[in-house]
Amino acid sequence: MTTTTKMRGTSTLLTLLATTLLLPAALQAQARGPGGDGPGLRDMRDRAPAAERILAVREHLQLRDDQLQELEQMRQEAVGRRMAALGEMEELRSRVRVGDLARDELRALMQASREAAREVREQDRERLEGLLDEEQLEAWRELQRDRFVARRGEGRREMGPRGGGRRGPGGR
Repeated sequence: MTTTTKMRGTSTLLTLLATTLLLPAALQAQARGPGGDGPGLRDMRDRAPAAERILAVREHLQLRDDQLQELEQMRQEAVGRRMAALGEMEELRSRVRVGDLARDELRALMQASREAAREVREQDRERLEGLLDEEQLEAWRELQRDRFVARRGEGRREMGPRGGGRRGPGGR
């Protein structure tokens, strides 16, 4: 076995391992914004890790110092995962461009990453539920419900009796 073959095998193994463990956050950020030219700002905001969203409303939830420290640690972990995943995703895209990785292999890796991302989100959710007390947890859930209701109306136009749309004066 040549050195090049050994290196390629090691590289492939490391890529698979890293993809499974680190790619989930990048995949979640792949939703395209207006024009299909990259992640939409709203999509990125909606997919922010819960620790970031909770820290943003820390005063409302009246978090204790120990909770703030734990949330900051969780935020840093999430940032690390995102940065590693973005780098790994760029590596995979490059491998597809040069022909070292088939698109169907990339899709399989991405599916495995999505599944790993679900597990990470579930673990983070359980960790957060254990961190917040009942009052804080209920206040957080209420904020999430309010946020959902507020978002449902974003970007929608009132439609008149003729259906609205981008017509000129007189509905023509």
